Amino acid sequence: MARIQPPTDEMLARVADLRADGLTWEAVGKAVGKAARTVRRWPAKYHDRWLLFQQSAEMQLAHASESEAVLVLRRMLRSKDEKLAWNAAKTLVDMRINLGRMLAKLPKLAAGQTVPPETLRYFTFLTGLSDAELDSAIAAVRPAPPLPADGNDSSDVPGPA
Repeated sequence: MARIQPPTDEMLARVADLRADGLTWEAVGKAVGKAARTVRRWPAKYHDRWLLFQQSAEMQLAHASESEAVLVLRRMLRSKDEKLAWNAAKTLVDMRINLGRMLAKLPKLAAGQTVPPETLRYFTFLTGLSDAELDSAIAAVRPAPPLPADGNDSSDVPGPA
């Protein structure tokens, strides 16, 4: 009997991208040539791998959405409705101030050194997470502490009274 192979990283990334775009599991399954029930199980079955691809897909979607929002706001700046133009300007300025605050938290670069755009997007994504979301993401990628070589858990050993 043939053993079912786990999905490749490319397949998981594609599925995560499609889900981040809002597709149903049925539509995702059809797009990748798998049964909906199969791809629906992947987040639980391949949890650690899935989490990385899901977070990446959501970060990319957030970046693209932000770019689209800026485009819409810039169009609104040209509105004859002064209240609408003022609100668009205020929103753009607030976005720029928040970006400046985030960039100020980055380590200073040496002359001629640049930060890759992926690093900035990742930083933006991480600073947007709540404490609980960040703790959950860290727990998902942090390896379990190794057990002692003799198999005994040192926390079970009574200490001095």
